[in-house]
Amino acid sequence: MLELWSMILRALSRLERVLLHPSLFKDPDELGRARLMLLTCFIACTLLIPVLLFAHSQKPEQLSVNMVVLAGHIVVMISVLSLRFFETTSIPVSLLTIIASAQLLHAAFWSGGPNSVVLLTYPIAPVFFGLLGRPVHGISNAVILVLGMCAMYVLGESGFDFRISGPTDEVYLVTLGWSILTALGMATFASQQALAMRMRMVDQLDRRTQAEQDALAAREAKDWFIAYLSHEMRSPLSVISGGVDLLHHTDNPQAQRRHLKVLKSATAGMVRLMDDVLDISALERGQVRLDVVPMDLSSLLRTLETEFADSAKAKGLYMSLEGHAPDVRVSGDPQRVRQVLSNLVDNAIKFASSTIDVR
Repeated sequence: MLELWSMILRALSRLERVLLHPSLFKDPDELGRARLMLLTCFIACTLLIPVLLFAHSQKPEQLSVNMVVLAGHIVVMISVLSLRFFETTSIPVSLLTIIASAQLLHAAFWSGGPNSVVLLTYPIAPVFFGLLGRPVHGISNAVILVLGMCAMYVLGESGFDFRISGPTDEVYLVTLGWSILTALGMATFASQQALAMRMRMVDQLDRRTQAEQDALAAREAKDWFIAYLSHEMRSPLSVISGGVDLLHHTDNPQAQRRHLKVLKSATAGMVRLMDDVLDISALERGQVRLDVVPMDLSSLLRTLETEFADSAKAKGLYMSLEGHAPDVRVSGDPQRVRQVLSNLVDNAIKFASSTIDVR
């Protein structure tokens, strides 16, 4: 049973791909209207055949009338082919509204006029077209049907012979049952559309709430980063400012060299900090590039040892470089490797208590 149902669904999916314009699959609302139009025309015209056969068995003399009604319904069914040629359902629904309205009047006229069983479908037709398209489609259909009923009533009162006095009780009940089932289908479709719309609204609300939370988190992260950056910049700037003042007030060459080393270390810290800021900006833009070239890792490590030696000594730490060969050639991005190692050593100086070993 499940396999049979799966086969039916696959067949319907292939039929949709053939009969519907590809753009209709991009909009859930448009796809829902197209499916309703396709399914309704198919089911209505399919069910009409046994209804007409039953009517013919009751009154064989009305064969010509039944054939005229069947031909009109076939035209209605063919109108769904317009869904293949338009990107939206607006024109196909308008076309179906006009053809179906004409068919309802045509079928009523040929099957008894004011006494036709087709009039049982008139109350649900405007609801269907309003649900399928827009309110204007339902209103247009209602106006056409009301004017048509008034015209048939006037013709009947004027003595016009509609030839058919009315349906049998069996035909009347079958048509009434068909109308009730159609109304039930429309109610089910409307309920499903409302549920789908409610689910989309909930989903959009969730995504908007998540976006607002992400924006708030980003704003808080930005505020924290600015505060952190201000703090990190203030420390080396204070060192640079103090070093310049000390240089200004001393003539001792040894003291000047010591102050210059401190200034160089503080300047290097500022450079690393600016590199981090630029890297964050590049990461946000997705423009980070690695320039992989041959590099001397041993020379880089010795440079870092010299650069951070004074900072470690100032905190009473001993920093040593162990296990390195005189010349180690590797491939990598010198700037990024230096940046990573500098951050590691800088953090070690901040948080270590005795010795820093670089192996």
